[in-house]
Amino acid sequence: MNRIRLWILVGAMTALATAGAASATEPTAAETQPGPVSGGALSPLETTQPDTTLPLLRWDLLRRTIYRPPLVVWPDSLLAYDGRRVRMEGYLMPRYNAEEPGDLLLSALHPRSIFCGPSDMTALVEVTLPDFEAHPWPALPVEVTGTFHLSRSPGNLFWIYHLQATSWRRLHQWVQDFPGAEDERRREREEEEGP
Repeated sequence: MNRIRLWILVGAMTALATAGAASATEPTAAETQPGPVSGGALSPLETTQPDTTLPLLRWDLLRRTIYRPPLVVWPDSLLAYDGRRVRMEGYLMPRYNAEEPGDLLLSALHPRSIFCGPSDMTALVEVTLPDFEAHPWPALPVEVTGTFHLSRSPGNLFWIYHLQATSWRRLHQWVQDFPGAEDERRREREEEEGP
């Protein structure tokens, strides 16, 4: 019953926050505020407030990279982010053969299966987030904050982007378009309401 109230509250806050801002290209501070996390407790390194002082590195910029191994051509506008602290939105996935729970992937695309996600290397970012825990696992897009790096050996068929992350937060609204996110949100609501 508390989860239903939570979703009603989040829905009401969302409606108020987005009223009149539908035409804006960048979100207002109210639009980026998450609701309370399920269970009320935060996982280590999980935050509830965005760091709006950091730029949001968008997937449309990452996907401009030409990646045909061994050829990799970085757009000049992306080169400017190498070594900078940024915010990124996307779906979190565990990295295949990960040695630590904090060895993750951030994806622009909805993972149909947790281990069979997208294969477009420009739509994936390798994330290292020491001491990462998530209970429950975030099915909706999240925001991860950290230092962004371009691969020093991109032709080796490994990850071409890396984020040395310092924090993350669950999103209830996101700036970019994430295919499958609304379907996932609907599934979560149905599970919360029960039969």
